[in-house]
Amino acid sequence: MCVFSLRVLSTPLRELNNQIVSFEGMLLPAAGHLVEDLRRSTSLREQNRSLDRFARRAGANVHDEVAHGLVERIIRDGGQASIGDMAWRAGIHERRLRRSFAREVGLSPKTLSRIFRFRRALKCLRSSPRLTCAEVAVTCGYCDQAHMNRDFRQFSGRTPAEFAEPLSSQV
Repeated sequence: MCVFSLRVLSTPLRELNNQIVSFEGMLLPAAGHLVEDLRRSTSLREQNRSLDRFARRAGANVHDEVAHGLVERIIRDGGQASIGDMAWRAGIHERRLRRSFAREVGLSPKTLSRIFRFRRALKCLRSSPRLTCAEVAVTCGYCDQAHMNRDFRQFSGRTPAEFAEPLSSQV
């Protein structure tokens, strides 16, 4: 995962939530060649390498690396990563990790974890129609079904039960 942050963007990531913006319009002037490197890349892996190289030249620090490591862990663990554990392992205060994470990613670690837990639950509902909503909640790491229901309503405007209905009945 790339260490990409305010050092190359003209706008803080937290100000870009829920917006569609031009990538090139957000870059600082010093990042002009980055766009060309990204266009020449033939894979996501190459693009990440270009972004990593640029960010390191721009002065990424250890807290940024830890924040991005937490993003990778949240993705890998489907929203189950422990922020406190990650901070402890990195030897930094949890509050500092949360601030660095919000600055680097644009969301809080808790919000990103909720999004990935929701995605996991949605996939589980669609691929395992025999599971009840309560079983899906437990399988996907929710403390109870009410928390899963809240995330579904917030992120999709629908309930888990509506997603669990067979496709033919949703027409």
